[in-house]
Amino acid sequence: MSFPTHDPLSGPGRRGSVGLRLLPLVLAAVWACTALSVEVSSPRLDDRVWRVGLGDLLVNIVLYVPLGAALRRRGVVFAVMVGALLSAGVEIAQLFYPDRYTAATDVAANIAGVLIGWVLSNRSARRSVWRIDPIFLTKRLSIFAAVLFVSAVWYLSLPGPRSDFANWDPDCRLIVADELTRDRSWDGAIEALAVFDGSLSRREIERCARLDASSALDAHVASLAPLYFVRPAESLDSIRGVPLVGGAEQERLHERLVSKNRLTVLVWFRTRDENQSGPARIAGYSKSPYAQNFSLGQENREIIFRLRTRTTVPGGFYPQTKTRPLLEKNRRTFVAATYDGRNIRVFVDGRYEARLNLCAHGRRSPFLSDSGLPASAAFVGGLFGLVWVGALGWLRPRYGLGGALGGLAGGLIFLAAGGAGALPEFAPWVPVVSVWAGTVTGYSVTAAGEDYEASG
Repeated sequence: MSFPTHDPLSGPGRRGSVGLRLLPLVLAAVWACTALSVEVSSPRLDDRVWRVGLGDLLVNIVLYVPLGAALRRRGVVFAVMVGALLSAGVEIAQLFYPDRYTAATDVAANIAGVLIGWVLSNRSARRSVWRIDPIFLTKRLSIFAAVLFVSAVWYLSLPGPRSDFANWDPDCRLIVADELTRDRSWDGAIEALAVFDGSLSRREIERCARLDASSALDAHVASLAPLYFVRPAESLDSIRGVPLVGGAEQERLHERLVSKNRLTVLVWFRTRDENQSGPARIAGYSKSPYAQNFSLGQENREIIFRLRTRTTVPGGFYPQTKTRPLLEKNRRTFVAATYDGRNIRVFVDGRYEARLNLCAHGRRSPFLSDSGLPASAAFVGGLFGLVWVGALGWLRPRYGLGGALGGLAGGLIFLAAGGAGALPEFAPWVPVVSVWAGTVTGYSVTAAGEDYEASG
């Protein structure tokens, strides 16, 4: 069996088609997936910078393989330099994202991915007729992109169950320092515990962190009055694992929280042991380790917050919100856990440490509906930009403008379908990211078209 010596994907373009250069698309895809975030915070660098996880290592290698393939016509040194600079820029940007972690090992994995892509694409180019860059953008391919666009928007915008407290167990009780079953004992001292039927703002929590419990709550730093507030004695033995409220007060607590579907828990405490696990219960609203409405616990030096909604497992213990290791023995610590109907946010000593979107967790793809929403917006914008300039042929040969208009249309359709429903605060940025992705797609077409005209 013999193969044709003519390469159908090199040389002049086919009649009625345009070219699509992959390098700008690969660069945009890497940036959208790793360097855009739904939230920005003050920069932080912790001990994870040198940690290596096998799964994370493989993902970082695979992500940069297409970049090496797109740069195969350049020298290997140039390809490695581009990959290293791009990776370093991404890791620096991730210093400002609370849901991402900067790691020096990621840069090494990304460079390895570039090398693998460069070597494999050059070897395959010498042995087969397939060429990585450029490819033809035909109307058939554009129509396929249109179908893919519609499918992606449908998949990403499908709503899931509401992340409310309708499934809360009325038999749960408010507890501190242990479960009612006495099998999650916590060793430490609690200065105060406050529960609110609303979500306090970041500014209010930062103000509380600068004060002790009495000053913070007596001075009405928060906009809401606490639904429940207690200052335990120095010894917790008298109330450890014992219901703090009961009777009519318990019913009122439960009804108010369930009706509002909002929650803030503030705790001032000191741990006496950095190696407690289970997690050991600092405070909670539960009846056993596997039946809880919410709980705040210690897992070694990490803070664990769990909240039961219709998007979590029935017991409420998955998914959970976890901070980095930050607890220190005998150091006064202030923890605030809030829930605004979609997002859990955990603050430690006023610093924003962790977030979990329970509304997104109920959707088909939790990641793409939350932390991956910038990538989702870029994906639909780039796809509709491809449809616009390929299938519709609008504004030829001004492909960049056509791609931008297509990206805008794609982003607005995505929003109208509910694609940002799990993270409405990011909704204004969806069209911006979609226009950017559509523009990149359009200018990728323009660059390839010029190459074809020169070669013809």
